[in-house]
Amino acid sequence: MYMHINTRRGRVLAGAAVLALLAGGGLLAAIRAREAGAVPVPRGRTLAVETRPAALSEGYALTRSFVGRVESARASELGFELAGMIARVRVEEGAPVEAGALLAELDTERLRAERDELSAALEEARAEQEIAAITHRRMQEL
Repeated sequence: MYMHINTRRGRVLAGAAVLALLAGGGLLAAIRAREAGAVPVPRGRTLAVETRPAALSEGYALTRSFVGRVESARASELGFELAGMIARVRVEEGAPVEAGALLAELDTERLRAERDELSAALEEARAEQEIAAITHRRMQEL
């Protein structure tokens, strides 16, 4: 708002009001500084201040804390080529493993029995082959 002051008395009163406002603002700033614990600097004296050059930064670090449960982003199913009972697990769930590492062992009792059966069948087939070869030679001689 703009007012035009024509009289001398009005100009003096306006100037006094402006000076009172400026002095009140300075007094208010001094009171706030004292409450904040600031040390006043006398006029004509300089205050030593530590300065640092400005530097461009890519970002800044923040420390944050979170509460929660961590789960693996990847999961794999454990399987065997042949079915059977697991005799021994060599790694605990969630432990890191390398490719090709032995994770568990199957109970091989059934496999051993099957191997013995196949070995007996192989011996039988060899014996039959030998009998067939003998029979073949005898037929050629006759």
